Amino acid sequence: MRLVRWVIYLAIAAGLVLGAWWLSGAGASPGVKVVKDEKQLSQIAKIDLLEPYRDDYEIVHAAGRVANLSNRDFEYAKIEIKVKTEEGAAKNAVQIKVNRIPAGSLKSFDAQIGVFEVDQPKLNPEVKLIEVAYAR
Repeated sequence: MRLVRWVIYLAIAAGLVLGAWWLSGAGASPGVKVVKDEKQLSQIAKIDLLEPYRDDYEIVHAAGRVANLSNRDFEYAKIEIKVKTEEGAAKNAVQIKVNRIPAGSLKSFDAQIGVFEVDQPKLNPEVKLIEVAYAR
């Protein structure tokens, strides 16, 4: 029984380490430039966010599109979605990566942003582009 618990804890720890590594951008391929400057990001990409919706399991999703405004293919664009109520109270935040966005094109995304009460006041997700990676 102890061995099973130990294996489960080890698997969880490995998953957390790999997840943090993936979200940090350290997983970018060699020869890739990562842009994090807000001014530069606003010039090379744009995000359109649609109205949040609930799926059959009552999980709220945020869907939208990332537009690559540059003349280079993006390896990925990292996005942060913060969920707030109409009153401005913070509810949740998630980060996602949208992979392989060709130059001058759009790529859609759909992210689970949480489970909220059905009678919850209208949720107002805010989306922010955190970083973009492209080949040098």
